[in-house]
Order: sequence, then C-alpha cells, then structure tokens
Amino acid sequence: MSNVFHLLALLQAELVGRPSVGWLQGEAQDPRVTAYARGETGTAPVESISAQWDYYQWPAWTPTGWRPDALKWMAWGELHPAELMRFEGVPTFLCGPPTIQRSWDPSFCGRLHGDWRAHVTVDTVWGADEVDRRLQRIATAE
Repeated sequence: MSNVFHLLALLQAELVGRPSVGWLQGEAQDPRVTAYARGETGTAPVESISAQWDYYQWPAWTPTGWRPDALKWMAWGELHPAELMRFEGVPTFLCGPPTIQRSWDPSFCGRLHGDWRAHVTVDTVWGADEVDRRLQRIATAE
C-alpha cells in the first residue's frame, strides 16, 4: 500500500457491512472496488471510493469522547500507512461515525507493481471490555 486511502479501501472491505460477524455498520463495499484495491483487476470500476466512517489518529479521543477539534486528527489519505501515529508502538487509528463526506480517486489504490497484491486480514477481535480498556489508555496518554 502506498497511502492511507488504499489502506481504508482494504479495511472497509473487511470491516464494514458484515453484521454477521459484528463489524461496523454500513453498506458493504462494492466487491469490484475490493478486487481493484487488492490488485486483482487492472481497471478502476468506479469514479470514486467513499469513506463509510470517519478515520482518526488516536489523539482524537479524550476521557470524554471525541475532541471538539477531532477533524484536525483525521487519518488523511495521502499519508503512507507507516506515517500513522503509533500508540504503544503500533500504528493506530479510530473509526467514528461519519461527520463529513469523504471520497477519493481509485487511482490511489493502484498497484505498485504488476505482481504485487495488497490484502488486509483481521486477526484479532476484541470484546467491548477490551475496547473500553484500550480507549481509556488512549484517552489518558500524552
């Protein structure tokens, strides 16, 4: 992946619109967009890809919830994923209800090399208690 836009397209394919596994609410991403983001097809199937959620760097969260200036902490799409802020050593961002309409050109999800394929896998699912514990740590971090 060369940027966060590409990462978000891949994450949305895994996290949004799959109520059977308890993921984020929203309409499932068009499978053609997912195939394109994974590098399985060479032609963009749509004119733009839309964010189903808002995606923030972790400092957007406080002990009382989202910062009033949370938009300042957006995970901007032009960043390389390695540039995401780290929390406890791990690149971390948070998903919040959509407050702005965000979309990007599919060319941000293009292949870096003809033989390379991008893929995201969810390997851990936390329960509500663990999510609360982690959000408390984020809220009090500096």
